[in-house]
Amino acid sequence: MSEFIRMKRMAPDVDGLTEIVVHPDTVAAHQSIGWYIAPPEELEQFVAEEPEESEKLAIDSLPDDFPGYGALQEAGISTYTQLRAEENVTDIKGIGPSTAAKIAEALENE
Repeated sequence: MSEFIRMKRMAPDVDGLTEIVVHPDTVAAHQSIGWYIAPPEELEQFVAEEPEESEKLAIDSLPDDFPGYGALQEAGISTYTQLRAEENVTDIKGIGPSTAAKIAEALENE
């Protein structure tokens, strides 16, 4: 488990945020761009717990618009982990060289 620190900012940042939770190793970097540690009366430490198995699966699941999604599903491949374990996706029925190139690009950008 990791402990995190709540930081605040007087004015919203470019994303519109005035409060964030950061890992202690990044506090100095955040302070250098205008964030400050909440005063002691507001300071809270959060304990990040390991995500539930269902949350891990949701994070790893291929999106519906992933290249070759239907063919990958037919082959029993529904996660990035399973897809990365495949040596040659063109061996999967319905995945040709063009789709394989799109899959490779999508994996690089993931």
